[in-house]
Amino acid sequence: MTRPTILTCIILLFSFLALPVFGQPTTIQGRITDKISGDPMVGVSISIVDQLIGTITNEDGSFTLTTQVTPPFTIIVSMMGFQNKEIEIESALSNLDIEMEEQVYLGQEVVVSASRISESILKSPVSIEKINALQLQQTTSANFYDGLYNLKGVDMNIHSLTFRYPNTRGFTGDANYRMNQIIDGIENIPPGMSFSAGNIFGLSQLDVQSLELLVGASSALYGPGGMNGTLIMTSKNPYDFQGLSFTSQAGIMNINAAHPDGANPMGEFSFRYAKAFNDKLAIKITAGYLTATDWHAYDLRNKNDFNNPNATRLTNPGYDGINVYGDDIIVPVNLKDVAPQVAAGVAETRGLIPGTIEYDQEVQRIVDLFPDQVISRSGWQEKELVDYGTNNMRIGGSVHYRFNERFEAFVQGNYAQGTSVYTAQNRFSLKNFNIYTARAEIKSPDFFLRAYTTVDNSGDSFDAGGAALKLNEAWKPSEQWFTEYIENFATMLLMGNSDEASHQFARTVANNRDVNGNVFDPSKPSFPIPGTDYFNELYDPIINTPVSTGAQVLDKSKIVHAEGMYNLTRFVKIFD
Repeated sequence: MTRPTILTCIILLFSFLALPVFGQPTTIQGRITDKISGDPMVGVSISIVDQLIGTITNEDGSFTLTTQVTPPFTIIVSMMGFQNKEIEIESALSNLDIEMEEQVYLGQEVVVSASRISESILKSPVSIEKINALQLQQTTSANFYDGLYNLKGVDMNIHSLTFRYPNTRGFTGDANYRMNQIIDGIENIPPGMSFSAGNIFGLSQLDVQSLELLVGASSALYGPGGMNGTLIMTSKNPYDFQGLSFTSQAGIMNINAAHPDGANPMGEFSFRYAKAFNDKLAIKITAGYLTATDWHAYDLRNKNDFNNPNATRLTNPGYDGINVYGDDIIVPVNLKDVAPQVAAGVAETRGLIPGTIEYDQEVQRIVDLFPDQVISRSGWQEKELVDYGTNNMRIGGSVHYRFNERFEAFVQGNYAQGTSVYTAQNRFSLKNFNIYTARAEIKSPDFFLRAYTTVDNSGDSFDAGGAALKLNEAWKPSEQWFTEYIENFATMLLMGNSDEASHQFARTVANNRDVNGNVFDPSKPSFPIPGTDYFNELYDPIINTPVSTGAQVLDKSKIVHAEGMYNLTRFVKIFD
């Protein structure tokens, strides 16, 4: 038997097991109010037990639910902060009045993350933080993902405006490989990165129905990637949440910061459209876009001298700035270490014979003049190397079809693209990177079968730190640069100049530029100044060449996955 035949048999078997008994349409109409105030309640969920069909209340608390299921059946009325109500329906109703009572003790909310089936938070074996759609609307954060930082036990690692991720257990580092992020049952993790990139590839703000965060280890259910927690995001289905929605936000960033252009605007908008046709066919389209100028890295302290926050290259020849690249001290060059070799050469140039007292005395005199000082190459600030023009675009669409009230199939596609900044062993400029996800799924309250693929592309991303090192080697190799520096430092020092003046002259000659940026010798290559054609001619080929010889991050990864699950609790009580 071929594999397609086996798969077809499995789907047919699940379909027959999921078939209920249907009759004439039954319509239930009613209104839901707060028992204490009498006010109508908006957004209350009404669903039929063991069925996919459901609805929510409108602005005046009214609802209409039409089903093919033959009475009697049970409906569940639920809303966060209120007690759930189960009502037995014997026949069609047109004036069902329901009063909701506030829930004194929280924990009755229904979650699926703890065991992959619906259960109360209080009955789940792990700690869960849940946020529903109403709470998401009321968050004071810029978006729902930033609001995770307000949850108990959550640490947020922030790399840039859009690149951030939560952690709920243990320590975190440059990347959290042990934190799952799942959207509607599939991992929201680029295969080439092996960890989530915040919500860059996630849901649109308007399409989030709920968030469930498993605080702590969840490896038993979601694999080894869940050792530090699992974030479950559920989107709104197009049957219960129909209509056109649009939202926009605007703000200002970099106020009172060391930013060259002062305050910068930030804008974000989200769009969602969903429509169901005769409760059978439904479509959903979502989109979102964010644009802003990211935070500038302006901490320029010397990594080797935190006690002197005002240190610069003018005051310390071995300066290695925190957010400065190209000046990294990979192999330390200390003037004291090279002093004996320089002194021996000077003594021989002066006609002294090695082994004589005069020779030894002259060598020692010169060695004593050399300071115990590490020197480093000149580098560039991060803002001169990476693109701070952050943007993030997300679009998605899906087509759903309900064969009946227990059996649904849909196909879905999502695409996201963005520019951001990320920190690993170096600082990376993630420019025009993108990801595409496609899925097909059939499901009922008792089972699901799904298959999906995720494809990512690093776009024009590059390693900014590595690019700066290669840029220095491109305009003048380090061996030549350090040789010129040491020779000119020794010349100035032996002429009776101070250490400071000798260092300044040595760097001027080695860089072929003075402290004001003027070229010292036009016939020789000079230190590239950002923004000039000379800089771009050297820098652009480096960031557009793969990392083996350049600094471009070349990643085009793909994953294909299929899975299924059947819940036997309805048939075999031992599994309940």
